[in-house]
Amino acid sequence: MVQQGADTQRRLVETAISLFSSRWYASVSVAEICREAGLSNGVFYRYFPNKESIFLHILEDVIERIAAALDRTGGETIEARIKSMTEILVGFSAEHPDLITVFREGQYRYFEYERRLTETYRRIPIQDARAAGGHSRVPRRDRRAPLRRRAIGAAGHADIHLRPG
Repeated sequence: MVQQGADTQRRLVETAISLFSSRWYASVSVAEICREAGLSNGVFYRYFPNKESIFLHILEDVIERIAAALDRTGGETIEARIKSMTEILVGFSAEHPDLITVFREGQYRYFEYERRLTETYRRIPIQDARAAGGHSRVPRRDRRAPLRRRAIGAAGHADIHLRPG
């Protein structure tokens, strides 16, 4: 029974991702999510109290997936760590364009998710590269912020997707 419930919730979430990534949040209804998932509206409400809650569930999942992906950031120098971080973010965007499309709308609709994503980026231990033997001719306070901004900017531009007309 528990597995069946998890499968049902997963179907609802996957269907919602598909719909939210192809159309704006406001144009998708709970009834449409259920119809596309082949489930009744009543089943939806066993898992989510409303459309906003499934949308927020998706945003939470994206934040968690990005944080898990960024745990693999490597490199001995600051530049190598920034490059690794950028490659991970670009790769994530390429592998999950539907999630990124949904998240992009979500981060503007619910600004706290933009702040949380930025905070996730900031947790990458850039300064650890220096302790592990990496070096830089420019003091850390002058280098870390501009490099991190470049990586975040590059990753942000890599995941821009246009919605079908």
